[in-house]
Amino acid sequence: NWCNGGAIGIGKLKNPWQGGDNVVITNCVFRNNKSAMGGAVGSKNHFFVQDCRFAGNVSIGSGGCLYYGNANGCDFTGNTSCGALMNDVADCIFVQNSCDKTLLDATTVRNCRFVDNDVKTGIWSPIVSTPWLENCHFTNNDVNVEGAAAITKSGVVTNCTFHNNKAGTQGYAAVTDAGRIVDCRFTCNSGIYGGGLLVKTLGVTCTVENCYFGGNASGNGGGAARLAVDLKDKTAADVAAPILVFDHCTFETNSATSGGKHGGAILNESSNIPDGVDFASLIVCSNNCQFIRNSAAHAAGVEGVTAVGCVFDGNVAQGSGYNYCGGDAALSRLVSCDCTGGNLYRCSVDHCTVHNVLTTG
Repeated sequence: NWCNGGAIGIGKLKNPWQGGDNVVITNCVFRNNKSAMGGAVGSKNHFFVQDCRFAGNVSIGSGGCLYYGNANGCDFTGNTSCGALMNDVADCIFVQNSCDKTLLDATTVRNCRFVDNDVKTGIWSPIVSTPWLENCHFTNNDVNVEGAAAITKSGVVTNCTFHNNKAGTQGYAAVTDAGRIVDCRFTCNSGIYGGGLLVKTLGVTCTVENCYFGGNASGNGGGAARLAVDLKDKTAADVAAPILVFDHCTFETNSATSGGKHGGAILNESSNIPDGVDFASLIVCSNNCQFIRNSAAHAAGVEGVTAVGCVFDGNVAQGSGYNYCGGDAALSRLVSCDCTGGNLYRCSVDHCTVHNVLTTG
């Protein structure tokens, strides 16, 4: 069926986009079905699929397995995309699926695992403005061209892990543009434009609380996190700084060492800063954020941030022959911080404790 639902199309006979509310499908297997929308099951209403298996299903449009609906306790393996315009997805596993766009578009995703998937733009990328991702695990996924494991605008990501995900030529491995990220772990992810987190949209402040970033790497700077907002044609009134906030987070052994890149842990690469906006105020780190043994060619810890009550220890700048090699921080404002080793380049330092730190610029 190349119209709506390769195996099951839910709706009225004369208008397949109406009807179908509260339809429940349970304990079924869907294999090698095809459709334009919903390779296995399609509707324009919120049906329910529970404890089902989906394998080898294909959609030439949206939703390789499901279009619309809800899924609980299902297994998705070897499909070309899995769901589009989904409402609630819970307790599901997604393994070795592929997609030339986004694998899963769902408003709320809870208690799911995403392993060894291969996509073009993103694993989870909901179109709604306030999505929710909770207690999910993303492991060994590849984002080939542009995107991340999770793409969310003004949404919430809580208690999730992102491990060993990789992004390609325009990619960022884990999360982009989330409104709030809480109690998450980002480990061993790698991407060209940010190993763990990329924020590039001006709007709701992205707040990251009690998260751990360890062993992430970026080929173009910002091993753990990167802010890349273009403020062209904006005024100071348009910019509600800070744009990115870290609260009680740990950054350990992240890196951005290739090609003279900056920001082993955090890089502020925002551009066209309007008059009246302080560059370093766009990113704020506070409440005992710790930067430990991060590395980069320059600014191994942070570049372009305001750090309040933070700890910098053993960050190593590996560049040489360039303008600067800030080990702990560069182009930043440090207030009531504890810095050990490394060096600071063109930083404002206020009420800090400094141990064996060289200040330059």
